[in-house]
Amino acid sequence: MYRKFLILFPFFFIFLVQKSIAFDTGFSLDLKKSDQPIAISSDRMEYNNKNHNILFSGNVIIKQGDLKIQAKELKVMQDEQGKNITSIIAKGDVQIQQKESIASCDEAKFFMKKEMVILTGHPIIRQGENIVEGEKITILFAEKRSIVEGGANQRVEVTLSPPKKGKEKKE
Repeated sequence: MYRKFLILFPFFFIFLVQKSIAFDTGFSLDLKKSDQPIAISSDRMEYNNKNHNILFSGNVIIKQGDLKIQAKELKVMQDEQGKNITSIIAKGDVQIQQKESIASCDEAKFFMKKEMVILTGHPIIRQGENIVEGEKITILFAEKRSIVEGGANQRVEVTLSPPKKGKEKKE
C-alpha cells in the first residue's frame, strides 16, 4: 500500500513545522528562468538533430550559479524547433547540490513546462541534519508543494533537527 504525504513547499523549499522545527531544503532550482548560463561538461556528447535531443554521458557535471548537478548520463530534450528545452533526465548516481543542501537519487526528471521535478531510485534530500526520503519525490514548483511517496520497500522518512541555539554571551 502506497502512502502519500503532501508537504507544502515554495520554490523547492520544504517546510515541515513541528514544535518550531522547520526543514528547508535550500534548493532554488530554476533552470528555466535563470539569467545565468548553464555550463555542462562530460566525457561524451551526442546531438540528434532529427529528434532534437542531446545526450551527455560519462561524468556529467552541470553548473549554473551556485547549483551543481552530477550524473553518469544526462539527456536534454528540446521542442520541435530545437529552441527550447522541454525536459532533462539525469541518470546514475545523481547528486544535486546548492549551498548546504544535497539531493541524491538514481534518476531525476526535470519537466520545464510543467515546472516539475521527479526524483526516483532512493531519493534523499538533506540540509544539515534534516533529511527527507521516500521511494519517489515529486516537486511541483508552480503549485509550491511536493509529494513524497513510500512504497513496498521504502516508507516515507523525515528527520528534523531542532534549530541550533546561539551561545549565550556572558557579561
